[in-house]
Amino acid sequence: MSSILGGQERCGFGWNMFVECLAEGRGVSLPAGSIGAARSVVAGVGAYSRVRKQFRVPIAEFGGIQEAMAKAGSDGLITIAGGDVMNAIVDNHEHQW
Repeated sequence: MSSILGGQERCGFGWNMFVECLAEGRGVSLPAGSIGAARSVVAGVGAYSRVRKQFRVPIAEFGGIQEAMAKAGSDGLITIAGGDVMNAIVDNHEHQW
């Protein structure tokens, strides 16, 4: 009985414990991957827009490009905030089921 995960009182709840661990793992790894992707996109697009020129002017100075870069940056910040919320939920052992 000492080998049972969760002890004797959690005997028979293995599937529930597995699903909880899987949900927490996904809740941490998916936002982390999204945050990494968002940061890479913003850094790559920002650098490219400073180097790429149209009419001898960097495209980063064009209003349409600035608008799209601002949207990408704000989406990245939203993704970071969502990851922080999920990490707080996992840290505080909160769940909604």
